[in-house]
Amino acid sequence: MKNSFLVSLACGLCLIYTSAMAYNFQHGSRVLGQWSDGYWYPATVQSTHNGQYTLTFDDGDSATVYSNQVTPLNWTTGSRVQCNWLGKGKYYSGTITSQRGHNIHVSYDDGDQENTSVGRCRASKATASTAHQQQVQSIRESSRHVPDDPQDFLNAIERNRGY
Repeated sequence: MKNSFLVSLACGLCLIYTSAMAYNFQHGSRVLGQWSDGYWYPATVQSTHNGQYTLTFDDGDSATVYSNQVTPLNWTTGSRVQCNWLGKGKYYSGTITSQRGHNIHVSYDDGDQENTSVGRCRASKATASTAHQQQVQSIRESSRHVPDDPQDFLNAIERNRGY
């Protein structure tokens, strides 16, 4: 009975941990960070402290945000984005049709096309939120495979945290 309780307790703690710390971004990590307007923009992690990240966005602005406001920058060919058309300040929806490093080609929904950079694009509120939730869910599901022995479980946690 004690072992069952300990395993249940450990599972619960593990799920809380993976929800709060779904990602462990380090200095220099490329991410999408949520700006005050609710959109998600490409950024680079400058520092981390107590579950918060200080980000420098590609446009030069900086902000300190909580872990739930940061998600991996994993745009690829086929990703839906909104880009700043010709750098004139107006964002339009489109799809990345090719990518080389930070340079991308976007086919806009209205038929226009543009060669631009990742830094001139953003993810819509819904797109980034859905991707973030899917990644957190994937981490949660992978944590459901818990060893029967509580000590084995704790050892696995320590191995994964680098102790």
